[in-house]
Amino acid sequence: MGTGATPQPVIHPTAVVDPTAILGAGTVVWSHACILANARLGEHCRVGHGAYVDRGVTIGSRVVIHNHTCVYRPVTIEDDVFVGPHVVFVNDPDPRASDTRDLTGIHWTIRTGATIGAHATIMSDIDLAPHCLIGSGAVVAKPTVAFGIYLGVPARLVGYRCTCGAKYRDSLPQECERCKRTF
Repeated sequence: MGTGATPQPVIHPTAVVDPTAILGAGTVVWSHACILANARLGEHCRVGHGAYVDRGVTIGSRVVIHNHTCVYRPVTIEDDVFVGPHVVFVNDPDPRASDTRDLTGIHWTIRTGATIGAHATIMSDIDLAPHCLIGSGAVVAKPTVAFGIYLGVPARLVGYRCTCGAKYRDSLPQECERCKRTF
């Protein structure tokens, strides 16, 4: 690859990627991952071993989808999001075994910079705010606030964090004490 060349996506030979899926430059898809029809992934994403990306899902750039995570339609994940291992996005609030499911009107967005810990469950029609942190094992059933830290079942707001990782118990300050970011 010469200087200035755009890196092509890298797909492990055991991964299944539908030919209509679009993978951005530098995106890596690991072993046994499955990316279905019309899914769109931005540049420099990482899709872990055994991850599942449903048809029509949109994923921004620099997103990490860890091992065995299930991203069901119709999710939109914006840029710079971390999705830990074994996370599930539940897309049907009233599931049935038949093919009569109607997902009309259901949609949710994971906003820029959000972090979702291992084994978290994100219920349908829930937007996650920018830079929020969902703790491992949490079940998110309500929308979140920007920079909020959510833990538990159901997930509850327990504090705030800056993008540098500094944590605040009651509210975000006007300026982060550690990195001096203003809010």
